[in-house]
Amino acid sequence: MLVIATGLKINWDGINGLSKALGDPTSGVSSIYSYDTCDKVWEDVEGLRSGRAIFTQPSGIVKCAGAPQKIMWMAWDRYRKTDRGDNIKIDFYTGMPTMFSVKKYSDALNDLRVDRGVGGHFQHNLIAIDSINHKATFKKADESTVDVDYTLLHVTPPMGPLDIFKGSPVADSAGWVDVDKSTLRHNNPEFGNIFALGDCSSLPTSKTAAAITAQAPVLTENIFSVMETGDVSGAVYDGYTSCPLLTGYGELMLAEFKYGLEPKESFSNFFNQTKSQRLVS
Repeated sequence: MLVIATGLKINWDGINGLSKALGDPTSGVSSIYSYDTCDKVWEDVEGLRSGRAIFTQPSGIVKCAGAPQKIMWMAWDRYRKTDRGDNIKIDFYTGMPTMFSVKKYSDALNDLRVDRGVGGHFQHNLIAIDSINHKATFKKADESTVDVDYTLLHVTPPMGPLDIFKGSPVADSAGWVDVDKSTLRHNNPEFGNIFALGDCSSLPTSKTAAAITAQAPVLTENIFSVMETGDVSGAVYDGYTSCPLLTGYGELMLAEFKYGLEPKESFSNFFNQTKSQRLVS
């Protein structure tokens, strides 16, 4: 048996000028998506006294799709609590058409954005950074581009499947390991001894730690069943994933959903999961 759980690729070169900007301590550019750059994020956030703070999210698949907003809300809360909120304009530039993939949570997050005075710029993909002049270039849905001045720029880089899988017999046309969305076993009977889970897989759900935690028991049961009987068991993964979306210090919105972007909430009988809560933080 072979279990593939290799994760995905973060494409730092997918944005012109990003790598250079991340290496420049005066660029104002940072990202939480690398061990080498995450410390710079909070240094930049803490060091900002006035100006424009831009937080980005690309279109397409990213791991933990709520993370680009989490760092934004943490910065917003920090500025508010240190009396800098009136001097710093925060904007969210996202390649997605909405704040979140699940409408229920997206609507709530958009209301939060408006209430907190955060600018929303949808279907704007970051494609280039001029770190010397502190300008970010975004491509819009109509293929036109716009240059935006920034003081602080937090970047979520584009992501995708690992190069080793692209064009491989085990991958689908997009480069993800091609497995059955319910059993996590490879879709090609020729590779019936291959399973995959997590970020590298073709499972059509959000790529989060909660997702792989729900996938692992199903995968384990089906592997043992194949080894013992030659076929999978009745264990089925329904696409469950979760994003505990931090909206400030000590509070979060708990987004839980499954395949089809259908909410699958654990605590809805006790509280409204579209509201920021301290109970679950």
